[in-house]
Amino acid sequence: ILNVGVMGREVIMLQTARSSKMDIVIKRIDEVEQQVSDLEEGSVTAGNRIQALETDLCKALDRLEDFKNRSRRKNVRILGLRENIERSNSVGFFERWIPETLGMEMKGDKIKLEHCHRTGPRCKSGEGGIPVPRAVLVRLHNYRDKQKVMEAARAKKEIIVEGKRVSTFQDFLVEVQKKRAETAEVRRSLRDAGLRYSFLYP
Repeated sequence: ILNVGVMGREVIMLQTARSSKMDIVIKRIDEVEQQVSDLEEGSVTAGNRIQALETDLCKALDRLEDFKNRSRRKNVRILGLRENIERSNSVGFFERWIPETLGMEMKGDKIKLEHCHRTGPRCKSGEGGIPVPRAVLVRLHNYRDKQKVMEAARAKKEIIVEGKRVSTFQDFLVEVQKKRAETAEVRRSLRDAGLRYSFLYP
């Protein structure tokens, strides 16, 4: 009877120990499940934050691009002019060259510029081994004069200087030039149909 009692107590102690271990295991499982839940919730929160940051970044880049383009609103690029045709006084030269070449009537036969300079790398070879002239970047004093220059250039259709064709363009970022180039086919169709169109700046 004594042995049975001892064995009974041992069984009870063993069951108690097992129960305690089971409680520890269950508690640990609950802790792990909570950690997983917290991680999943944190992952969702982090994902939302990343998405919000990406949205803000895109908006900031769009505003920066718009600012850069608007800062170029008074600029005109002239392509095809022989290097050094303007000599040492580029502003003085182009203040008279632009209205004279485009047939513009200006007060004092000149148009007011803020500055102008050649831009881009020097190309070593061109037609007949002659170096390709760099573009001339002209910044006019006010936006209305810039618009008059572009209108006069369009009206003239073809500009020939020293037997070479010269072109004028608005000064846009490369990204905007690519976007506008994507609409070339549509614009061509509109012109063929006799329809007028315009871009919202830029």
